[in-house]
Amino acid sequence: APLEIDLGGEDQSLVCANPLVRQSVATLTQAQLAVAQAQAQRLPGVQLRSGIDAERGQPTELQATLRLDWVLFDFGRRDAALTQARQALAAKEGEQRARVLAAINTGVTRFVAAEAAWARLQAAEVSLSIANDSLRATTARQQAGAATRADTLQAQTAATQAQLEHTQRLERWNVERAALATALGWPPGTALTIAAPAPAALSAEAADPQVLLMEARETHPRIVAARARIMQLQAQVEAEKAARWGSVDAVADLGKTRTPNQLNSGSTRSTNSVALQWTLPLSDRLLSDTRVRDAESKLGAQQWALQDLQNELALEVWQQTQTVSSARLALQQAQTLRSQADEALTVALRRYRAGVGAFVETLNAQNAAASARAQAADATARPRPAGLAPATALGRF
Repeated sequence: APLEIDLGGEDQSLVCANPLVRQSVATLTQAQLAVAQAQAQRLPGVQLRSGIDAERGQPTELQATLRLDWVLFDFGRRDAALTQARQALAAKEGEQRARVLAAINTGVTRFVAAEAAWARLQAAEVSLSIANDSLRATTARQQAGAATRADTLQAQTAATQAQLEHTQRLERWNVERAALATALGWPPGTALTIAAPAPAALSAEAADPQVLLMEARETHPRIVAARARIMQLQAQVEAEKAARWGSVDAVADLGKTRTPNQLNSGSTRSTNSVALQWTLPLSDRLLSDTRVRDAESKLGAQQWALQDLQNELALEVWQQTQTVSSARLALQQAQTLRSQADEALTVALRRYRAGVGAFVETLNAQNAAASARAQAADATARPRPAGLAPATALGRF
């Protein structure tokens, strides 16, 4: 049986079926592991080494050493690395939210396109039915001697045009239906029918674009991700600068060396040591400076990218607020136009059937009604994306 599609109950399918969202889950896991690794670098390292030292002419020695290596001070490098990993995770989370939002937006867009195609198909079916009725009426009047051959030919042309329009609308419906099924993770040939939802309502008053823009700059996932990238690069710069000064480490070795003897149990000696060492890189100073400049250049590029993104969102928010106002007005005008065109067609048909009106008058009214019906279908479908597009521009789920 055909499936009844309701947008409100299919958001999760739209998200789960999107390959980019699935990919972002893997990258988010990698970022979480990077944070865990950065935290683990703050812990001391413990190693246990054992071996046998055998040399010809020398007694065999059994060795075992427990080594503790702890970085006491690294001039802020580990802190910067941890901050860098955390900001990278925050950026990945923002990017994942943006991909989820894009997946929902894609599904909504395809649903609305399918809904509009279905409405246009229904309008084309009505126009085709009216054109066929006019053709039958004109043919009957011609047979009765009350209409000319020209009227019948005009009626046939109108019916053929209506049939062509219906065929084109059917093709568009099949294309949009396949696109919607693909967005839901189903085969393109899945049989779908669009449920008849209540008309989408638009708010009576348009929101202030400046208020919406301020909200988008604070909460949009893409903005959040871009700012996290900036903080990540800032931490990278600090980490590269701190790496110039090396690190101060505490190293402790606790070892035992045993020399077996055939006459007795052998001898055992301890090899314990504690050291405090400062490792300062000298030969790679130029390479370190290059890494710092590279990180600073990336930071500057990311800051300009954030500004470009803010400008892009500002334009998008402004455009969507204008779309909402236009969609509201267009819906009212289209409904009025369809009502007037249907009434004019009814009057023209009555006049023609009563023998007081010319068929060209009926044909003109019929074409005007078909055009108004198609415009009403388009205008009825517009409020849904017009109402959801500002939410997408603001980063709302």
